[in-house]
Amino acid sequence: MGRGFNPFSTERYISTVDRSYYPKDFSADIERYRDERGHECDPVDSEYDHPDYSVLEGPRLEYYFWWRRMADEGELLKADWGYAWLRCCELINSKDDPDDVLTRMIQFTRVCSGSIRLAPLVSRLAEDYALANGLSLGRIPRSRPFSRSMTLFTWDLTRYPIR
Repeated sequence: MGRGFNPFSTERYISTVDRSYYPKDFSADIERYRDERGHECDPVDSEYDHPDYSVLEGPRLEYYFWWRRMADEGELLKADWGYAWLRCCELINSKDDPDDVLTRMIQFTRVCSGSIRLAPLVSRLAEDYALANGLSLGRIPRSRPFSRSMTLFTWDLTRYPIR
């Protein structure tokens, strides 16, 4: 039988997590790359579901900046989940006024509306951001009343009969 996680064990596990990277670095990177405009280049997949700038090197980072610029201008270029995730992280972690951030997230939601993969992610994160900041959900475009948001977990739990 394999070794599973035992919360009562006093044995120490060696982690494979890169401990040289801390979230404060990500916040600094967001500020550093905030105004990077990028230039036209060939599409490159991010190859990550939840990337940050440290894993998007060379052509991936160049394409991300170009993709972000075009998305901000209203055109969605070829992209995978990772690029949309990073853009949402940039917006959510912005030090700008929450109402302005939500407006930009809504614009991004509209840009992604034609993508069956990206639209639910962006819409869900916009909903979560609005709820966390006490902002109205009414402004967020949705194809159904609510997306599968983690903030609606209670609704998920209560829609099935409890036995």
